[in-house]
Amino acid sequence: FTDIPDAMARINLGPDGMPAMNGTAEYYVVVNIPRSATPENPARPIQYGHGLLGDRYQANAGWLAEFGNENGFMPFGVDWKGMAFDDVAPITIALSRAQLDQFATVPERLVQGITNALLAMRLMLTGIGTHEAFQVDGMSVVDTSAGFYTGDSQGGIFGGTYMALTTDVERGILGVPGQPYNL
Repeated sequence: FTDIPDAMARINLGPDGMPAMNGTAEYYVVVNIPRSATPENPARPIQYGHGLLGDRYQANAGWLAEFGNENGFMPFGVDWKGMAFDDVAPITIALSRAQLDQFATVPERLVQGITNALLAMRLMLTGIGTHEAFQVDGMSVVDTSAGFYTGDSQGGIFGGTYMALTTDVERGILGVPGQPYNL
């Protein structure tokens, strides 16, 4: 939904002035398959929303891996485009040069970031278990009966938007969302 898939992207608007798809792009996802996941005991996907200007690799946190292994969850994460690590430079440049019109890339890329997060969960629930990396002896280790969300800090803030929009997740944790960014 952006004009380019990279930092400094702007929302792609259709002739009606509404956001419009603009081709396809590759975005990365980090998935941690717990040691406890087996075809007989598959793990349920739990998406982790990263903190302020972080990235998908925060889903690799040891505490989250331990939680997943002990409780039958498969943690995964994507970048919150617009407020992820690769947005630090554009945000810094816009603010340091007082070019607030360039700051528009932040909320506009967030549209793509939320879209990516929603699609990542859909992938986890509909197709990823058919990939050999998620199988043991040809059988999936992914429980697709339900998906879950947890996010801390910025992940708690954007998690509210995610939970309001998702049709795939019924339960989520919005950890330490803090205050609005303007404070």
